[in-house]
Amino acid sequence: NGGGMNWGGFGGDNGGGMNWGGFGGDNGGGMNFGGFGGDNGGQSQIPDNNGGNNTSQNENMIKIMPAGDSITFGMGDTGGYRKYLDYFLKEMGYNNIDFVGPEGKNAASFNYNGKSVTYDDNHAGYSGYTIKKQQGGYGGGLYEVLKEKNAVKQANPDIILLIIGTNDMNGNRSTSDCERELHDLIDYMLADMASDGMIFLSTIPEIGGGMFGGGADRSAQIASYNATVKKVAEDYNSKGKRVTFADIHGCLNGTADLGDGVHPNAKGYEKMGKYWAGLIDEYLKSSKPAVTTTTTTTTTTTTTTTKAVTTTTTTAPQLKVTKEGDVNCDGQLDMSDVVLIMQALANPNKYGEEGTAEVHLTAQGKVNADVNGDGLTVGDAQAIQKKLLGL
Repeated sequence: NGGGMNWGGFGGDNGGGMNWGGFGGDNGGGMNFGGFGGDNGGQSQIPDNNGGNNTSQNENMIKIMPAGDSITFGMGDTGGYRKYLDYFLKEMGYNNIDFVGPEGKNAASFNYNGKSVTYDDNHAGYSGYTIKKQQGGYGGGLYEVLKEKNAVKQANPDIILLIIGTNDMNGNRSTSDCERELHDLIDYMLADMASDGMIFLSTIPEIGGGMFGGGADRSAQIASYNATVKKVAEDYNSKGKRVTFADIHGCLNGTADLGDGVHPNAKGYEKMGKYWAGLIDEYLKSSKPAVTTTTTTTTTTTTTTTKAVTTTTTTAPQLKVTKEGDVNCDGQLDMSDVVLIMQALANPNKYGEEGTAEVHLTAQGKVNADVNGDGLTVGDAQAIQKKLLGL
């Protein structure tokens, strides 16, 4: 990921800027040698034989594939955001999470808040990689390495967390080229994963000074690329494709959370892990089957024999509150209900009753949402939030 230039043999993301292991291959034959400031601090990473699927026989497992470049790999803090994500998901009660991918190992550990924590280390993060392989570039392409390893089809993830583009920006590539290549990468992923899977396409962090940042102000460049990322995610979403936007850039405090100008420091990775955990938790809760309410309609027929006229009166179904404040009808009252109200009010075409978004307001949800009894307003969101806070 080196500061606006190709570092080749001078300490690139993959340890010396070179992939060792048969003198070729996308990841040195599955082993990264980081003896010169590489991602893994000089430790070799040998993938497990099962392709990172710890529990392929357990259909109840939720399989998550972290995919991307050295930020996904975890340069600067072994395990990166992945170890924190694993930890926070378990703290939320998710004990059925399986991180998958062709790299890493089934179990690793780190010290967190004074205790040893074990996490699932499988992933698909490749140091120095761009979206697609670039001629003359020192790294490979994420698109090519995943296809070569048949990574998505083999791991069969339910969720892909995709953060890619930092090395493209360091190479001063155009956002239009990146947009086209993001489509190629995502099209491949969608084709090889289950139809009910979800890709979270994320923005990238800032690029600052330090060893790899180069020192130049890249804020405008990063903002332009991140706007492209959002556009790509929304393009897919508007067509009913299972791709949604995520904003890692927004959860970090600019360059203050970077360790070397490109890669987050431990605090930055922790923030990323916490952000991903919240997003995944919200997604999994909203993906639960909706509560179905059956309403019986009564039809009354009145006949006047003198004129032989039949009048049929149908009583319209009257929806009743199934659970006050349960806007998304998942049977629970939480912040996702507050979020859906605000989304429906701000963008009714997408999140309202006739919205195009996968999760949008339904007629039943609207009835549940009107806790103040005066129609759907911001006041309902505030009332639900107060209830959650016990106020």
